[in-house]
Formats: sequence, C-alpha cells, structure tokens
Amino acid sequence: MRRHEFVFIVSFLSLFLFFANSTCTAQQTNIDSVVYYNKKLQDQDALPLDSILFYYKKAVFFANDTMRANLLRKEGVYLMNHDLPKAGEKFLQHALDIVRKKSIKNVEARIYHDLGYRYYMLNKNYLALEYFIKAKKIYLELHDEDNIQIINSNIATFLEEDGKYKEALDLYNQSLQYYYKLHDSLNILNTKLNIANLIASSVGHKQAISLLKSLELDPHWDFAGRSLVNYNLAINYFLMHENSTALEHIDKAITFSKQIHDDVQLIDLYRLKAEIENQLGNYQQANQFVNLSLKGAQKIDDLPFQIELYKLMISFGIKQKNYAHIQQYFDLINKIQDTLSQREKMNSYKEVLLATELQDKEALAKEQARIITKEKKRKQLYLALIIFGLLSFTTLSLLFYLSKLNYKKSSKLEAQKMQMREMELASKKRELLVSLLFVKKRKEKLKIINTEIDKLANRSVINKNQVLELKDFVTKKAMELDEEENVQQRLVSTHKDFFNQLLKDYPDLSKTELKILAYLRIGLTTKEIADVQYVSIDAVRKSRYRIRKKLHLAPSQSLEKFILQF
Repeated sequence: MRRHEFVFIVSFLSLFLFFANSTCTAQQTNIDSVVYYNKKLQDQDALPLDSILFYYKKAVFFANDTMRANLLRKEGVYLMNHDLPKAGEKFLQHALDIVRKKSIKNVEARIYHDLGYRYYMLNKNYLALEYFIKAKKIYLELHDEDNIQIINSNIATFLEEDGKYKEALDLYNQSLQYYYKLHDSLNILNTKLNIANLIASSVGHKQAISLLKSLELDPHWDFAGRSLVNYNLAINYFLMHENSTALEHIDKAITFSKQIHDDVQLIDLYRLKAEIENQLGNYQQANQFVNLSLKGAQKIDDLPFQIELYKLMISFGIKQKNYAHIQQYFDLINKIQDTLSQREKMNSYKEVLLATELQDKEALAKEQARIITKEKKRKQLYLALIIFGLLSFTTLSLLFYLSKLNYKKSSKLEAQKMQMREMELASKKRELLVSLLFVKKRKEKLKIINTEIDKLANRSVINKNQVLELKDFVTKKAMELDEEENVQQRLVSTHKDFFNQLLKDYPDLSKTELKILAYLRIGLTTKEIADVQYVSIDAVRKSRYRIRKKLHLAPSQSLEKFILQF
C-alpha cells in the first residue's frame, strides 16, 4: 500500500470513528440519565408528588420516543391512582399520540389498557370496553398471551353487566385454560371466583355456592386465597338470608386475613360481619365490627368508605332505636364530605398545574429534538468539509504519484531484468550442482560394476548365465543412474525453499524423511517412492506414519495437501 493511500485511509477512519463515537456517547449519556431517574422513581410511595413529577420531567427530557411514551404512560397511571384522574388521562392521551405516530405497538396496547381501567373507574363502561377491545387487538398481533387473558377477564366483566352471560363465560374459560397450562394458581382462583359471581348473577346463588364450596376444599390456595373464597361464600349466603352460615364463612375469612395482616381485606370483612350480626340481632357485635372497619378505613385514609360506614352506623342506630350518636355521625359525614370537597379543589388545582407541566414537557421534548437536529446538521457539515479536504488531498497525492509513475516504471523494468539474470544464474548453478552430484553418483555405480566384472574375470570358467547376470546387473545400474539424475534435478531445482522451510518448522525430520516428503511434493506415489529408494512399499508406509506423527497431523488431514502448503 502506498504511503499517501495509508494516510488517507487512517485519516478517514479516525474521523469517522470520532463522529460515530461522539454520537454513541451522546446516546449512551441520554440512556444513562433515563436509567438514573427511573431508579429515583422506583419507590414512588415514599416520595412527595413534586419530587415524582420532577424525576419524570427529567427522565422524559433525556428519553427517546419509546422511552418517553412509556414514561408518560406510567406518570399518567400514577396520577390516576392518586386522585388526579383528568391529568392522568391527559398524560395517557399524549403518550398515545407519540406511539401512534411512531407505531410503537407494545406501548400503544398498554396505554389502551390503562385508559380502559380509567374509564371503568369513572363508570363509563362503553368507553372502557372500546379501549379494552383496542388493546386486545394489538395484544393478539403481538402474541402477548398474558395480557390477552387479562383483557378477556375485563371484557367478560362488561358482558356480564350487559347480561351476556354465555359470551362472558366463554372468555373466563379461555383464561382459565391458559392459567391451568401455566399452573398459575392465583389467576386460576381469581378466574373461578369471577365465574362464581357470573353464575350467581345468571343462574342463582345456590349454583355459585356449589362452585365456591369445591374451591374451599381445594388445598392449593394460600391464606389470601382461602380468605377470598370464604368471603364470596359469606356474601352469597348473606344474599340468600342464611346469615348463620354466612357468619361462619366470614369468621374463617377474617382468621385467614389476620394471619397475613391483610388490613385492606379486613375492612371489607368487618363491614360484612357487622351487617350480618345486625340482621341476626346481635347489635353489640355489629357495632363492634363496624367500628373495627372504620378504624381500618381511617388508617388508610379511605374517606368515601368512611362515609359509607357512618351511614351504616346511622342505619344500625335507627334500627336499634339508639339515636344518641346519630347527629354526631351526620356531623362526621359532613366533615368528611368537606374534606373530600377540599381535596377535589386541590386536585383540580394540581391538575391545572400538571396540564402546564405536560405542555412544558412537550416543549422540552421539541427543544431537545431541535438541538439534536442542529447538532446532527453541524456534524454533517463538518464531515462534508473533512471529506472534501480528504478528497483534495487524495487528488494531489494521485497527481504526485502519476508524475513519478514513468520513473518508477523504468526502474521497475530494470529491476526485473536484473532479477531475471539472477534467476538464470541461480538456475545454472543448480544445474551444475546436479551434474556434479550425478557424476559422483555415476562414478560410484561404475565402481560397483567394475568390481563385479573383476570378480567374473578372476574365475577360471565363465559360463553364459554368469555373463547374462552381469549384463542384467549393468542394465539395472544404468537405469538407476538415469532415474536418480531425473529425480535429483527436480528435487534440487524446484524444492530448495521447501527443504529449508520444513527443517525450520520441523527440525526432527531425518534426511530420508525429507526426501520422501520431496517425492510426495512432486507427485510420486508410495510405490514409485519405494522403487526410487530401492525399498519395500511397507517401509515407505512406515516412514509416512512416522512423518505424520512428527508433523502432528490429525487422521483426517492429508499428508500430500499439507506438504503443498510449503
């Protein structure tokens, strides 16, 4: 490679790697930033709202389209779960706009899914069902079986409310078969409980109780599962006015929930037990358990549930003709409603701020895209200038190269002529060497022949057979001389470098083995080598075996092909 060509290639590669590395570094920095802020958001329950919004804002700024849409989706879900439904819906809709433009299907399906829950919580079932169906369509395209079964259960709930029990049951059964394949006991139980509720709505409580009884006897469920089964049994018996049996199952459910400290479940269980005890006329126990439920609701700050409990306590007081605390309960209800009203106002204010925050995020995203585009154009301009400079340099180098071309051509021709003369000289030297070796060998052969003739001449009687034997002996030696001359010429003239390289790589090879390898290189067979060497074929084969061991050849490797590499 010419020096100027080498400089050009190195320069171009260096600049290309510089720009590629700077781009990759920037991308990696953005990804690292998103990961950092995502880690900050992991324990959201322990963070104030302002901190959470700040971390989401930072993460969204550094994120690419897919990450940004997913972050906006998560932020929207977080806001909906924290009594900011309108703001949450706006964030989800904004995320939806991004994924629709970029065709990010998996995130789009999750957003539809989240919006379905949003409208379900607002009792807008027609919108919820619409979004659930959209989510299911994409999940089917993506073959996302887990989410397909979850969506099936969501859709079945709406079908059940519309009285389409058969269609709902078909969807529940599809999910149930899938969860059986996965041995997913929790979802198996939840799906069977959904089927029991459907049976209670469509056929009757007795048939639902029959299914629930079979679930109660199943030993696979944990304490949470057993609590749920007994809770559903208690509700069905309560609705059938079999209060004593309902009370037995609610007590079992309370025992199981206490063992796992499920405070949220206990609130519902205590309330149901209070209603059952009240119907049985056990007013003291009824008041005791409604107060336990109230304490749990106050602990988790569930204000709407507290209002329901106070209303239940009022109804208990009226039924028991105990009016002492009724006015107090009404006052507490009004106080809680005022608190809820204040919270709603505060949430409305927060939602306005969050709407502004969303606009700021969009502006930041646009600004980031503008900066990235500007930086990309700047780099493209620099790269174009550098390429132009390199092309100019290459052109000048080429002109310089052409100016020297004639001089180099003449020098090259002279060098070739010199090389040819040297090759001819070397060839003549090799021929001379072969001739000298052959003369020496011929003298040795003639000496042997003369010895045989002397032996024959010293005999007193010479018969015809002895003369013929001498003739055959001379003929054989003459043929050997001819053969040796040809072989020696070929070996010396064409395989000098071969011998040198073999001895360098494999110094353990003997002279005989080197000669056999040379014979193999010029294409002689095992038999031919045996004839030239005046040995048996077995001797040559044994030599080949020893040679293979010294060359460290595998059984599958060809000795002849290996020799040709040198």
